[in-house]
Amino acid sequence: LLILLNLIFVVIFRGCTMDSVHAGTSKDEEDDEIIDEPPKKVFKTVTGASALLDLKNELLKKKREISQAGSKAPTSNKGVLYVKKDEKARLKSEAEERRAKISAHEEALRSEAAEQIALVNRRLKEKAELYEKLQNSGVSHDDDIGEGLIDFNAKKRDNDREKEKERERRRLEEEEEEQQPNEALHHVANEEPRMYGASHVIFSKNEEKRQKEMSDLIKMTAQTEKNRAKTKTLAEKREEVRKAKEKALREKLGLPPLPEPEPEPEEVAVDPSISSIPLPDPPKEEKQRPPPKEREWDRGKGSVNNWVRSRREDRDAEFAPPSFY
Repeated sequence: LLILLNLIFVVIFRGCTMDSVHAGTSKDEEDDEIIDEPPKKVFKTVTGASALLDLKNELLKKKREISQAGSKAPTSNKGVLYVKKDEKARLKSEAEERRAKISAHEEALRSEAAEQIALVNRRLKEKAELYEKLQNSGVSHDDDIGEGLIDFNAKKRDNDREKEKERERRRLEEEEEEQQPNEALHHVANEEPRMYGASHVIFSKNEEKRQKEMSDLIKMTAQTEKNRAKTKTLAEKREEVRKAKEKALREKLGLPPLPEPEPEPEEVAVDPSISSIPLPDPPKEEKQRPPPKEREWDRGKGSVNNWVRSRREDRDAEFAPPSFY
């Protein structure tokens, strides 16, 4: 490295001296001659003692870094992926256990599949034999479940069991009701909110507590009305602000203003009285229907009715039918 550094210094020094010697002559020749060649790349040369010292310092710095890196390098042949013997043995045992579990699971699946296939084959064989007997009329039509391989009464038995459970449950409920005392319940406090509405309140039977609960209820009612009025006022203010913004925007865009809504009539409190209660309208008089017109096929029936009426008058009351007939 030192020899290389010295050679670099010599080459740089000689280059600097040759450039200074030929600087004048090259300048005169360039002025006299016109060169048609394309411009060449110009390389800057390092001149001065400070630049040489910087180069030497950089070289020494790199050399020091290389030496330090060489001292810190591991001397053994163990790399990053090196695995110790204990770790290798553990990984090997885990891999063997995993393979054993996988093989055992596969064996269990194969055995289960083989059992299912054997069961299906046996059932198919039994059905084939049964169908062959049915085809040859060699099966007796009795209630033997094994011959048909189908239990037609299974659903009926299940329904009977469900009905039996339902009867048992009802019997137990009736026994519990019989054991309870027969008391007439004419006032069920828990049912009042359901009967009279969600606003129904159950007050205490104690007079002091009852008065306190009633006063609290009146206060809550007044507070609710106050909150409703406040909410209504805020809503009206927001509506006024919105209308003002809309009006200003329409004026800005040059649109005609919206028509003002008619003010709602104020409610006038009137003391209720009997005279102010409106009475229902009188019933409309029903017009008498005109008598029906006599039709052609109705002519002559009046004389028959008169004859029947006269015969009834001549009939003895003893032989008359009952009055309710």
